[in-house]
Amino acid sequence: MSSDPEEKIIAGMTRGTLQYFEEKISSLITRFKNKDITFVEEIETANLAKEQRKKPEWELFKQYVYDYDLRILFQLGLTFRSLENQGKPIDVLKKNVKDKYGSTGLHIAYFVQNGFFQRLLASIVERERTPEALRKEISDVLRNIENVVTFITGMDSKQELELKATRIITKINANSPKTYIISSAQEKGKSGSATKKCAQVYKMVMEGISGYSVEFNKTETREIYFLNKEE
Repeated sequence: MSSDPEEKIIAGMTRGTLQYFEEKISSLITRFKNKDITFVEEIETANLAKEQRKKPEWELFKQYVYDYDLRILFQLGLTFRSLENQGKPIDVLKKNVKDKYGSTGLHIAYFVQNGFFQRLLASIVERERTPEALRKEISDVLRNIENVVTFITGMDSKQELELKATRIITKINANSPKTYIISSAQEKGKSGSATKKCAQVYKMVMEGISGYSVEFNKTETREIYFLNKEE
């Protein structure tokens, strides 16, 4: 048996992920006997989740995060993305994740699904000088996800945008996070509306805070503002 701590962590993560899905096996078997097609869909989802460990993004993540639950949630976030790309529903899996890990766990999975990890890593690398500091900040962002990430949607009203901006300003001034992320939410056919509103919130926030520089990222479907605390 290997004594490598990394292998033990990976093995533990694997057991935890399998346990997450296997907890439902008894009810799934009953549903299968009743010819409920969701049995097949959920087993396929479990297999898809395990497949995520073959992706380069996972290989990168595991170099920096050793936490058992964060690793499972990262894997589930990649699964969200794979299902979405395949045009398959993810509502059942989202509910399962929320039931087991709460809203914070679900939002961590969303964070991964939206491809924020690589951008966060690139942003942090520019200012952190040691691997230990890098690992700590990544873990801090994920564990405090509710206080460091805000999504702006195309459906947000003017009042909601102002409220979100006020909340972001309050969080930043109260907690002084090293990184705060403001992102437009991905909405098929509505990305233009969300990105414009995201820019509005960003401008309002910058008027209410000081000591932060911005790193701007843009994709075909969203705009992302990384507000980085100046040292």
